[in-house]
Amino acid sequence: MKSELFLRLVCEPELWNTVMKSELFLRLVCEPELWNTVMKSELFLCLVCEPELWNTVMKSELFLRLVCEPELWNTVMKSELFLCLVCEPELWNTVMKSELFLRLVCEPELWNTVMKSELFLRLVCEPELWNTVMKSELFLRLVCEPELWNTVMKSELFLCLVCEPELWNTVKKSKLFLYLVCEPELWDTVMKSKLFLCLVCEPELWNTVMKSKLFLCLVCEPDLWNTVMKSELFLCLVCEPELWNTVMKSKLFLRLVCEPELWNTVMKSELFLCLVCEPELWNTVMKSELFLRLVCEPELWNTVMKSKLFLRLVCEPELWNTVMKSELFLCLVCEPELWNTVMKSELFLRLVCEPELWNTVKKSKLFLCLVCEPELWNTVKKSKVFLCLVCEPELWNTVMKSELFLCLVCEPELWNTVMKSELFLRLVCEPELWNTVMKSELFLCLVCEPELWNTVMKSELFLRLVCEPELWNTVMKSKLFLRLVCEPELWNTVMKSELFLRLLPCDYPRQDRRDSLGVTESKKLPDKSSQKLQQAASPSARKDLETSHWTTRRPLSHQIVDGAYGPEQRQEKHNYDMITYSLKTQGRALYLTAGHLYGSKLWGIWLLFRFVTGVGEVYGGSVTGLSSGRVCACDMTYNFLISARADGERRYCQVMGLNGQFGGDSQVKIDNKSWPGVSGPD
Repeated sequence: MKSELFLRLVCEPELWNTVMKSELFLRLVCEPELWNTVMKSELFLCLVCEPELWNTVMKSELFLRLVCEPELWNTVMKSELFLCLVCEPELWNTVMKSELFLRLVCEPELWNTVMKSELFLRLVCEPELWNTVMKSELFLRLVCEPELWNTVMKSELFLCLVCEPELWNTVKKSKLFLYLVCEPELWDTVMKSKLFLCLVCEPELWNTVMKSKLFLCLVCEPDLWNTVMKSELFLCLVCEPELWNTVMKSKLFLRLVCEPELWNTVMKSELFLCLVCEPELWNTVMKSELFLRLVCEPELWNTVMKSKLFLRLVCEPELWNTVMKSELFLCLVCEPELWNTVMKSELFLRLVCEPELWNTVKKSKLFLCLVCEPELWNTVKKSKVFLCLVCEPELWNTVMKSELFLCLVCEPELWNTVMKSELFLRLVCEPELWNTVMKSELFLCLVCEPELWNTVMKSELFLRLVCEPELWNTVMKSKLFLRLVCEPELWNTVMKSELFLRLLPCDYPRQDRRDSLGVTESKKLPDKSSQKLQQAASPSARKDLETSHWTTRRPLSHQIVDGAYGPEQRQEKHNYDMITYSLKTQGRALYLTAGHLYGSKLWGIWLLFRFVTGVGEVYGGSVTGLSSGRVCACDMTYNFLISARADGERRYCQVMGLNGQFGGDSQVKIDNKSWPGVSGPD
């Protein structure tokens, strides 16, 4: 009777009838303690004043339960939500019928957790949204685990999801999401990524990414996730489904994402960013065994990726195919030091850009040899002649096929000597001139002796000779020239003298000969000098000059070659040229006597050869080393060449006519024994 409520009830018959008929009220009045609890609540005072609301609340099993449990009543009655619910019958019906709510009100701790969330307040105010969220297994699980609830509810993503039913359905059906919400640490990692926020907002994109094995793998490894998610490339990939499909199918990419260190190496390269944006280019590069090997070896990758050449290659599939298939390139990329040597050369950059030129050069054994020896490469590629050669395939073929060039590139010192000469630069640029000079034995001899080369190459005469094939042929056939080029001191003496003008062939204009030597008319010589020159130019003086270097002997026993003529027949065959010679060995010395039969005259020539490490020495004649164990000498009088070489215990001698009047070469093999009747020089 002391309660204000009861006093009010008795004053309002209609209200009294409403309250008195309720089983709750009957129960309350029977339990003084419960009566005190309920009667003091503002809610009850409100309810009893509004018959319609009273009927709604009083009929709910929840309310009946609440009023029976004072502690639970206090928990629920103090919540703003409940006050809101009981004031809106429709909302009350929605919330009260949910199993979740029934469970929540029975667990004060859980109730406090859920009721304090802004999300829940919003949900209960929007019946449609409530139905969407409440029916999800995820939500039922979340509300049962306060710690998990706190993790998920605080994320902006989740708030966004529950507000968009369609998006919610998309996300909550993914196994990944169910997995994420169960592991707070993993959830934080994934939810904070811009990528994930982007994915969940685009259902189509979500489906594309979520179905990839890679993504499932990433979200399970926070460390790996951080590595991959932070890359601009990945953000680009997930936004373009077509590009994603292209990249994800490559074994390389799957391997990269599993090795953070390797990922960092590859992802930072401009090349890779370019590749993934062009599916066709990606397919071209990814299928190459070279690329697969490169990405697996960070050190090698760094070496190759920094080269401008490689960046250009990968952008041009046709060029890539040309270069990648060459054994040379595969060899280079496997040896960083060699790669650096070759790749930095302007020559190589030009080669790879011109497939036709590349094919020409890479087929040459010389080039393969050069790139494998950095020191040799540096020597050759710095020469202007080489740069010129590789740019002209026809010229390359001419020069590369010559034995001389192959010999030169293998001996850096010799290369430097020859390459610096203006003559050689001119020769390689004119195939016809090259053929003329290269075929001469003199040139082969010169390039093998740097000192001799320097002496001859610097002479104005030689420069003029090589430029005029006709003049070259005329001079090269002279016995004197062959001897002069072999003796630098003699060369300098003779070349500067007017006497040389008289020694040149008579059919060559004298004035031209003077011009070729750079000799000009100046002062007249004194009478005595003129007389000496005239005397030196007389037939007898010329004969003495030409034969003064040779030791003349009477022919002894002869071995006849190229004919069955004996000594008694020599004067019968005046029109037949014959060479006779014999050899006698004494220790390591080889004595050679040779005679030339022309008409009724026989000239005997003595030459002494010493075979010392394959280099011939001559006394009384001129000798030049052509190759190991081979020497030669020239008869200045009758234009023939005598050559001898050693081969183990055998000695070979050959006599050749230089002006073609002998009708061919003659050769005889002579055993290492003494010949009777033959004596050596004094």
